[in-house]
Amino acid sequence: MYAKVIRNDFDENIIDMTFMVTNKCNYNCQYCIENLQNLNKNDILFLDLNKTLLFIDKYCSIYNNKINIRIYGGEPTLHPDLLDFCEKLNCYTNITIIEIFTNFSLNYEYYKKLLTIPKLHLYTSYHINNIMSDN
Repeated sequence: MYAKVIRNDFDENIIDMTFMVTNKCNYNCQYCIENLQNLNKNDILFLDLNKTLLFIDKYCSIYNNKINIRIYGGEPTLHPDLLDFCEKLNCYTNITIIEIFTNFSLNYEYYKKLLTIPKLHLYTSYHINNIMSDN
């Protein structure tokens, strides 16, 4: 798990914060850029999102930059606290956008709840082999 904070390439007044919230994934793609195919159950990690919020609080108390949040994993929607985390992120005035990169494999109702968060945008990946094998 890690976080990356960098200045935006297009606007120096915007900070991009990227959070890998879990290395857990429900697909087993051979082409996974995170190389998670052979992950053991004992190796599955979840980022402590309360500590992440404390980090963002501290950052916002020092700097007044606009912030773009990017969330990915593994499959970030498998993090048990993701929805609550995103709802809290939405309340920060510094945060302009929350982007989640997902394989869109959870039930439709979950994504409907996520999409009620005004600053949140979903980006999906398409995995035809997994989609066709799911019931």
